[in-house]
Amino acid sequence: MASAVAAGNDVDTADTALRYAQADIARAVNYAGMEALKQMGETPVIEMDNSSQYNPGGIEPDIAEFNRNWAKGMINYTLNQFI
Repeated sequence: MASAVAAGNDVDTADTALRYAQADIARAVNYAGMEALKQMGETPVIEMDNSSQYNPGGIEPDIAEFNRNWAKGMINYTLNQFI
């Protein structure tokens, strides 16, 4: 939306503003996800700490679930900075 306003385009309805906001948020989620996957690729978790906040069960280690939760945590952190 900021680029449309800067270019002189008129944002005349709430629906148009909402579509611009949805596109900006979708782009931010995409970039946050790509950054999370990049970090996970650079520093993969092989053995997890059972006391970690990303451990879903706390007892039975599940590396795949741990990595999904870790990625979600990184995405949330990045989006919170954006918002």
